[in-house]
Amino acid sequence: YPEPFEADCPHPIVAWGNGTGVTGPAVYEFFNRNAASWGIVVIAAHDSNTGSGNYHRAGIDYLLEQNATSGSEFFGKLSDRAGVTGHSQGGFGASQAASHSNVRALVPVGASGRPLATTAFLCLTGTEDIAPDACRTAVQGAPGPAMAAIWEGGDHVVTETVAGFLARD
Repeated sequence: YPEPFEADCPHPIVAWGNGTGVTGPAVYEFFNRNAASWGIVVIAAHDSNTGSGNYHRAGIDYLLEQNATSGSEFFGKLSDRAGVTGHSQGGFGASQAASHSNVRALVPVGASGRPLATTAFLCLTGTEDIAPDACRTAVQGAPGPAMAAIWEGGDHVVTETVAGFLARD
């Protein structure tokens, strides 16, 4: 999360889901730190099965509860507007969690997702990813605002993880 919190500015929240079997903060830390640098509070799952969206939903609920709890470091500092995102299986989980009543944006990374009319949708993939055309198809069929960003030469494992970040891919 951003430090220090800006006064009189409710910070948006984002729930992140990791890819299959990719646990621990190191692989995706750059995504979450970058979001925090823009004032976003991120809560991240580190479980081998994030595809259900349950971790995303629980993360959003936890942050909303902390925002309402006197004595919490987040008390009164968070917006009730949330986003969901994640890589691979975590991206599909984000799509499942987009139905949470507080979600306003869905950003799957290396997963196509199913956008809702109530959410803005940004699909991130690479031309060498597992199914880049699924991203295009999801955007074309989106009922609300939608966009695809497709890295030329980007793949599913290196480009979308810390390895790609370190290689400046």
